Amino acid sequence: MNLEPPIAMQLDAELRLSMQGQDMASARHLALLAEIERQGSLTHAAKTVGFSYKGAWNANEHMSNLAGEPLLLRVAGGKGGGYTRLTERGAQLVRNFGLIQQEHARFIARLNQQAQCLQADYSLIGSLAMKTSARNQFAGTVSAIRPGTVNDEIELEIIGGQRIVATVTRASRTELGLDLGAKAFALLKASSIVLMTGDGEVKLSARISSKAA
Repeated sequence: MNLEPPIAMQLDAELRLSMQGQDMASARHLALLAEIERQGSLTHAAKTVGFSYKGAWNANEHMSNLAGEPLLLRVAGGKGGGYTRLTERGAQLVRNFGLIQQEHARFIARLNQQAQCLQADYSLIGSLAMKTSARNQFAGTVSAIRPGTVNDEIELEIIGGQRIVATVTRASRTELGLDLGAKAFALLKASSIVLMTGDGEVKLSARISSKAA
């Protein structure tokens, strides 16, 4: 059984604001407020961020209620038509969230630098997750490959320097990725083990690769 190369781990986290023990806003909600300030229109800002008009209005009402004061100021009519902008409280919330986002991004970047060390742990966890007896599995590295007409011989060097030789079909070797240097497990079935005593002239089809002390 081939051990796949460790998966490159990438840590990520969503930043959300809470107030009075209640979920107040996500980065998407704050992006909505920022777009309202930029475009002067709740309708256009909602379309840009991906909210429906009703969803954007409900989000504003929810954030305003938790903030304790309105976050939007709507001006209707006039020569140039109505517009919507942020109140001072809304603008302050957007500014502060932007600063928090910058710190959050730097924090996640530092965590990702440390996460590279977790890849080896992931590989180990994968091996421990195998539901088989620890006594019949041997982890090692493919040290030699001897191609045959139909089957290939795979030599696996295990911890301690011993070598286990297995015969697999060419198709299986390709599918399992059993190339030189690949990490793999050898799983031994109890019924496949041959024990002998003495050095008599016994002819076997199996290869005997080690002797008992």
